[in-house]
Amino acid sequence: MGHSAIGTLVDRTSRYVRLVHLNGSRSSHDFAQAVTAVLASIPEPARRSLTWTKALKWPATI
Repeated sequence: MGHSAIGTLVDRTSRYVRLVHLNGSRSSHDFAQAVTAVLASIPEPARRSLTWTKALKWPATI
């Protein structure tokens, strides 16, 4: 299998999606660094509307 990994940031109102490249590492530290870098590029009003999900319902939708 491949060693790539991505995270997603989704605004539920506008359905705006940003993919977060994780450089093959899935550690929480590397994820936090990658997400922080992406969040810095998003305007503050849009950052305030983002929500966190653990994606537990995704398998049911596939």
